[in-house]
Parts: sequence; C-alpha cells; structure tokens
Amino acid sequence: MVYYIYREKSGYWRWRLIDARGMSIVNSEEHYTDEVQCSAAVELIRTSGLAPVCVLRHGATETLGMARAAPVVEERAALNAALCSAALH
Repeated sequence: MVYYIYREKSGYWRWRLIDARGMSIVNSEEHYTDEVQCSAAVELIRTSGLAPVCVLRHGATETLGMARAAPVVEERAALNAALCSAALH
C-alpha cells in the first residue's frame, strides 16, 4: 500500500491510500491548505497502528461526528475494549 499526496485544482491538498491492486481504499475527507499539513495528517494515520478498533452500530442516542451510532465494542482483547470505551466517552 502507498499514500499519495496531491494538490487539487482548487489549490487544496488531499491524500489517498492505494492498495496493491492500485485501488483507492481511503481518501482524505478533509482538505489541507498546504502540503506540510497534509503530510502531517498522513503521518498521524500511518503511525496509528496500535489504535484500538471500535465497531459502531447504528441506532443509539450518542452522536459521533455527523452520524448517529451506538458504540458496540467487539471484544478482541480486554485492553482494546477499555480503550474504545474511553475514546467514546
């Protein structure tokens, strides 16, 4: 996989993650005013490999971002569950 950083016609910077088949699997939702900010965002994501995986299910009362979702943690490990719980509250 490889991250691509590019400048749009609008002048804003974005990033994209491409898989081994050449398919885009993640695109930045946010745009950045300069290449340094965009590169910093890629580095933050690239180095977050130890971040917990929290599975969200629809239909609860908490609002996370723009979607309504219920935090349901699939317990892969006790530490992962605790980290997800702390991150969602």
